[in-house]
Amino acid sequence: MNTLSKIRSFLLLAIAFLAFSGAASGQPAAPGMGGDAQPQPSSRQPAAVPSPSVQASWQSDPVLVQLNSFYEKTTDFKADFRQVVNTKSPKRTFKRSGTVFFKRPGLMRWDYKVPEAVYYVSDGTILWAYDSEDRSAVKMNVKDSDLYSSLGFLSGTSRLADSFLARVGASDVEGFASVSLVPVDGSDAGNYQSLVLKVNRATGEVVETEITDPMGNKSRIRFQAMTYAPVPASAFEFKVPSGVSVQDLTKPAPASGAPTRR
Repeated sequence: MNTLSKIRSFLLLAIAFLAFSGAASGQPAAPGMGGDAQPQPSSRQPAAVPSPSVQASWQSDPVLVQLNSFYEKTTDFKADFRQVVNTKSPKRTFKRSGTVFFKRPGLMRWDYKVPEAVYYVSDGTILWAYDSEDRSAVKMNVKDSDLYSSLGFLSGTSRLADSFLARVGASDVEGFASVSLVPVDGSDAGNYQSLVLKVNRATGEVVETEITDPMGNKSRIRFQAMTYAPVPASAFEFKVPSGVSVQDLTKPAPASGAPTRR
């Protein structure tokens, strides 16, 4: 997989993580997951677009109300995560793990530790992708991503309830609900098929996310050791290590197309 494909995959992953951060008020809210129960991965297929008879209301459904209420109060978040990616063709399974940080509004950092050290750091404006093994980094404007509109609720330009239809169903773990989200107008249909959140019915906390891309590939993320202590803004700053090759997508590509080196 080339670097740009890796970034696109990361942005899809970020959507899965951030999809539930839009608060009912329309203001950006950071995600947080809690609770001691750790559900087993679900084999449930992604939901199709909900019909009016099964579509849940963001204003009255108790699970969705709890979901929004919990994240309205959350500004900072840190957790260990485990990611399982199942590709459809060819059929393969990839397992990754690391630590994720989030700070309102829109600051993210994903530190992959297994199987290799890869870092994705964003201050809300610039996204850095750094592969320590390849000694390469990519710099891009977050707004230049074709998925930026999907993250509009982070900056308050759109609301989760305005962007997604929701269906609340049973989970394979007692005490949890499965919340399926589908773009309300199909504008993001080219980016992903659906998002599925595993939500604690009592608290509204999300403990697992799953995203399915247009090709049917699935990325499931489970969170552990969640904390909500303030995360310093400096954690979302990236300094290019000496000798690292940088592909700067914020500037016109040089004539040779060769990356710069720091």
